[in-house]
Amino acid sequence: MPGRNQTIRRMLTRLAALTLTTLSLISPATLAQNTASSLFAPSQPRFLDVDEAFRYHISLNSSEQITIHWEIAPGYYLYADKFAVTLPIGEQGQQPEMHMPPGQPHVDEYFGAVDVYYEDVVQTVDLPPSLAGKNTTLLLKFQGCADAGLCYPPEQREIDIWHGSED
Repeated sequence: MPGRNQTIRRMLTRLAALTLTTLSLISPATLAQNTASSLFAPSQPRFLDVDEAFRYHISLNSSEQITIHWEIAPGYYLYADKFAVTLPIGEQGQQPEMHMPPGQPHVDEYFGAVDVYYEDVVQTVDLPPSLAGKNTTLLLKFQGCADAGLCYPPEQREIDIWHGSED
């Protein structure tokens, strides 16, 4: 059956040429755009780690007050009502008093109408008199989301307040 083999060979050659032509129409930029995605499946957004999305640093204003400076990654936000600064678990006494600017109104698919912070926010924390001037550890609690749909679980960090050596 030499005629049939030639027909199959011609069809395979045409199919290979058509495939190569189709692949040559896809630009290298399109192929390089997301190496993790497939040409046949939509790409998934890459979300930042919580500590990359919500960075903070603390400054000591006085023996009675600290400031927490938040840097929020583009496309991410923090919930205004999910912030808390407390004494460590098991410690008794007056809790620190937190002051924050008003947030931006936002309708959230999980919590409904809430206030949030984008880009940055500064919170001031008044330490209770029992902690004024003392080295201590406080608990910082927060929660945020990405606009692309990921909400992080509530987070908690220990923050050390260091006034210097205690005598």
